[in-house]
Amino acid sequence: MSGSDRPHPSGADPGLGSASRNSQPPVPPALPPGPPPTPPSPGVVPSAYPPPYWVPFYGTAPPRPTNGLGTAAGTLGIVATVLAVPPFLLWAFGASIPVAVVAIALGGVGISRAKRLGGAGKGMAVTGVVLGIVALSLTLLEFAAIYLLLGMVGHM
Repeated sequence: MSGSDRPHPSGADPGLGSASRNSQPPVPPALPPGPPPTPPSPGVVPSAYPPPYWVPFYGTAPPRPTNGLGTAAGTLGIVATVLAVPPFLLWAFGASIPVAVVAIALGGVGISRAKRLGGAGKGMAVTGVVLGIVALSLTLLEFAAIYLLLGMVGHM
């Protein structure tokens, strides 16, 4: 039997236009059962759009704002204090003054910014101001001591 001699699968003759329109369309074969769909993870919003930058999970708080100026002030205050302590290092002797002044300035701005941010970074800003003042006063005391010592040596 050739391909044109076989009967049509729906039982109707394909040459009869009106008879083939009234018959049911062929049903596609059934797919084998697959795994069940997984539910979305907590905090993931199923949508056609990409997720937002930060997706909250259950029980977590949004990230706190940071105070970079307070952190910079604290770091510079520590550096200024380290540079001010050893007076025998002549290359670092005067370097603590500009670092201390910048630490004091950034600490003041950092404290005012911490008030707006709910206290974020206030401790580091205060540390920068305090250590900047300590470093500045240590350096000025060392300058005064060296000036007095050199003045006394010159009069001997």
